Amino acid sequence: MNAFRRIVLGLGLLGAGYVSFNAMTSPGDLLDSFDVLALTADGRSAIRGQYGGFYLAVALVMLSSLVNLLTVRTGLFVLLVAVGGVFTGRILSLVMEGPTIWERYSSDVQAIIVAEGVLALLTLVALIGGRPQKT
Repeated sequence: MNAFRRIVLGLGLLGAGYVSFNAMTSPGDLLDSFDVLALTADGRSAIRGQYGGFYLAVALVMLSSLVNLLTVRTGLFVLLVAVGGVFTGRILSLVMEGPTIWERYSSDVQAIIVAEGVLALLTLVALIGGRPQKT
């Protein structure tokens, strides 16, 4: 289970690092996949802070857990809260927008939602499977 937990942390690090890097370097490109209009300087700053900064923090927690500065369990918990929270927001959006919204999403957005859901589920399994056994 320990190897599985570290793999999940590694996936979290790669995903969060990817989002953070793209948000920091090309905030407009990041939002193009979500069909958001061109950004002003204020908007780019907000995307760099909210997507770039937030996911940079998540990536740093994943890295810290992988190199044993934090526990693996702490890293998994942070990953579950971050990715699970975003995924929950996406599911709420599907519910609120109606059942046909999925078909109107681009394949990029559909893939992002599926990836977030899979990562959240893997993280939950890693957390539950790694609980200390009571004797």
